[in-house]
Amino acid sequence: MLVKTKGLIIRTVNYSDTSIIATIYTNQLGLKSYLIRGARSNRGKKQGNIFQPMQFLDMVVQNRENKNLQYITEHKADFVFTSIPYNIRKTAIGLFLLEVISISVKEQEENAKLYQFIQHSFQELDAATDDFINFHLHFLVNFSAHLGFQPMNNYSATNQRFALQDGLFVNAGDAYPNLLDAEDSKLIATLLTTETPKFSTTERRRILFLLERYYQYHLIDVRSFKTPFVFEEVFGTTKA
Repeated sequence: MLVKTKGLIIRTVNYSDTSIIATIYTNQLGLKSYLIRGARSNRGKKQGNIFQPMQFLDMVVQNRENKNLQYITEHKADFVFTSIPYNIRKTAIGLFLLEVISISVKEQEENAKLYQFIQHSFQELDAATDDFINFHLHFLVNFSAHLGFQPMNNYSATNQRFALQDGLFVNAGDAYPNLLDAEDSKLIATLLTTETPKFSTTERRRILFLLERYYQYHLIDVRSFKTPFVFEEVFGTTKA
């Protein structure tokens, strides 16, 4: 059966001398793997290979039940980035978004709202001007809402400790496991309540670590994020 769908290339691996296998998150079929023959051939390279991670595609694909590998019969770029490929900070953030998506989304079924959120996030990053230093942190919070474990924004004078397992702020005396200390909880509260928070580099690094732990509590087999090490290489510190 042929299906018209849009998709985001998550990753690619070489397959034979001229072909690749692309893992693509689609708006109609969820996460799928596609064999693209000739993508690495001389002809494919001359035509401009668009099968690269972070590329959004408009496709017609074969969808065969009980098959791990599918085929793309028609494809074109859905839209072209104007700044992400040329801005090293945005490229690093985009790669981080891809990593989070790849370790969080396993479903092979339609989820149009999730796909639209992902596409809008990349378009928003591409259009951002100067103030995108906390983009990846806000993405993690907003993405968690689509995955079903959005942290509750209920910080108050009495509820000042964030419970990782339950995703809400509680009283320090309450019997909740995995409570963050007051300082870390305040960082999470500031992220949830402030559109453009002024975090220091150290605070931003700490928040990323806390959100990583939060994801690990709520998703199965979530490993530590690797892309922050790219931030270290690109910026000298985790500034992005």
